[in-house]
Amino acid sequence: MLHMIVEQTKDHPRRMIYDPATGSFSESDRQSLLYERHFSMPYGWIKESGTPPGNHWDCILMSREDCRLGDEIEVEVIGLFRLPFCGAHRRL
Repeated sequence: MLHMIVEQTKDHPRRMIYDPATGSFSESDRQSLLYERHFSMPYGWIKESGTPPGNHWDCILMSREDCRLGDEIEVEVIGLFRLPFCGAHRRL
């Protein structure tokens, strides 16, 4: 089983930045695209894949349950999609 670390929730209007040295999150000066588009699913990364800002797998948690920044959630990958404008892959 894999684990997701929640990096962005529907409650944060600014893009959150993870600092691996302190294990903490801070607000950036950029708006969160998820918040702007009223996307309610938590966004983060797969813990076993690495840690931002280094190489890691981004993911979206397909759940309506409330999550907080930094929550570690047991997940199962059910899909993969590619963003054509940047060539990045995202896991579901």
